[in-house]
Amino acid sequence: MERSSSIFSSEHISILARLATRRQIGLAVCCVLLALVPFLTIDRLDLHIVAVLTFGILIVGLRLLPEYRRHMVFFFLSLVLFVLIGEICFRVMYFGPAGLSFRSYRPAGYGSPWSTFEYDPSSFTGLKPGSIAMLRGKPFRVNSHGFRGRDVESSKPEDVYRIVLTGASAMMGPGIDEDAIAPVILEKILNERDLPMKVQVVNLSVGATRIPEMLFVLQHAAPLYQPDMELLLANRNLLPALPLKPAFKKARHVNEPLWRLVLNRKYNFCSECFFLLNLILDFRHDTPRALCSRASELLPLTQEKPADADLREKIISVLDQFTTIASPAQPVIFLLRPIMATDERELEKDYRTLLKELAPRYSTPLIDTYDLDLAAFRPSDLILYPGDNHPNETAHRIFAEHMAGVLEPIVRKDMLSRKDRKRSDNREDDSACF
Repeated sequence: MERSSSIFSSEHISILARLATRRQIGLAVCCVLLALVPFLTIDRLDLHIVAVLTFGILIVGLRLLPEYRRHMVFFFLSLVLFVLIGEICFRVMYFGPAGLSFRSYRPAGYGSPWSTFEYDPSSFTGLKPGSIAMLRGKPFRVNSHGFRGRDVESSKPEDVYRIVLTGASAMMGPGIDEDAIAPVILEKILNERDLPMKVQVVNLSVGATRIPEMLFVLQHAAPLYQPDMELLLANRNLLPALPLKPAFKKARHVNEPLWRLVLNRKYNFCSECFFLLNLILDFRHDTPRALCSRASELLPLTQEKPADADLREKIISVLDQFTTIASPAQPVIFLLRPIMATDERELEKDYRTLLKELAPRYSTPLIDTYDLDLAAFRPSDLILYPGDNHPNETAHRIFAEHMAGVLEPIVRKDMLSRKDRKRSDNREDDSACF
């Protein structure tokens, strides 16, 4: 009785033997490997190595299982067709017929050799001033200093209050029209609020940067615009280890022949040129992390992780440097809520609590978009497309409206105080003349 209940009993083995022969099991193993090897190795190994491994499995299978050659060839061709047809369907579904243009629509970032950007080492970011590229299907205009957006004269009119904002790729707005990104909407909303002065928002955001690089941008590029207020994106994932040293790298030409760009894994030809493969490889990257996170939630003995011992020191270091660099402009810190966690209200609670405690000591207001209630939205409503979690136009507008609501009283007060200081300075100048 006990023997028959075991999964290794002779009865079960005989059933398996009747269901499948060894060669059929070999066919199944071969098909699994044909799908699994590319999935695990694309953009991790050079593309020619991936091809050798995949075709090696196919050839071995054809030699060892001649009676199943048609099955294996059919399965392999089905995989290829799945990728090709899936890529076409993805492009048409999310971008319309125009998405079939492989030149204008690619997942490639602005620093990738597979993007359509032009480069110039003389500009601040390395992008060619005055050029217009297509970034994920939308025009990306590069101004005279290499940043996204219109040109802004360095000399500031007397009736203008200028805000300089810096962040990472989310604030650059990949895949978004220039007029629909948060900094542009923020400027428009503030100018509709009947403030004492006209507001200009200058966007100095650069993709793939962290807080030290953003501080570097504020220190070297922001003074060109004579800002009255400076905004710094300070999400926790952008904090590096101490000391805060910038590793700012300009986007540049990659002087490699085409065959090497395609084959070498460091250029990520597959995930930078094909949306479906980018989505699949994103799934490969996120699945182990999600499983580990889920497992830790289910373990009964799992305890909440304590806050980083040096988190307070990191925040103080950032605030010290930021307020020094921004002076005499008004420093403001802002946080961007992750789009993929719309229903979680307690995200980064320890970090946000520390910021709310420390920022007032430096007279630095905090804009916390984690306070937004996004429970009515699905993550897919707020991202560009599956595989790219950058905020879409809806999310940019939500962020801009929240930022404008917090900034309006701060900006109004600062405008009035600057006007008062200017009047007192004029009176002193007049009295000095007598």
